[in-house]
Amino acid sequence: MAITKTRKPTAAPANLPLGLKAADLAYPKRPKKYDWRKPQPFDVLHTFTLYETERLGWIITTLHIRNPGSRHRSDAQARTYGVTAEGQVVRVGLGPHVKRTLTVYVTRARAEALQKLVDLHERGLADAGSIRDRISTRRAQPRLLAVRWPVLLRR
Repeated sequence: MAITKTRKPTAAPANLPLGLKAADLAYPKRPKKYDWRKPQPFDVLHTFTLYETERLGWIITTLHIRNPGSRHRSDAQARTYGVTAEGQVVRVGLGPHVKRTLTVYVTRARAEALQKLVDLHERGLADAGSIRDRISTRRAQPRLLAVRWPVLLRR
């Protein structure tokens, strides 16, 4: 029985979006000896995930919404908030409309070049958080009224 080794593909993914390089998609390797007390160009400062979708183009995922539970249909996918390259906040699942998924590691050496994407990710996180707060407040309002309503009737 022959043992065969499988090789990792060495070619970089074709047409990387938004100024990314192939090195941004791989976790940076550290040399054996370095001074860990000083900032190094291979230090990872930020990490985010990009989805390429059919309709909306590239989306930077920001805030997880939920995983499909047992009561959902079997083909349901996890949902997250995301932000498009134009800054619009959207909801996206990892369904068949997602063509590619890329994980980006922003190192100290590439931080300046990828600052636009990092700013989009941070702004998208803030916007998604405010949307989540607004939705949860709206869902809690009927419960608050139901608790106060009997008290108002007694007066």
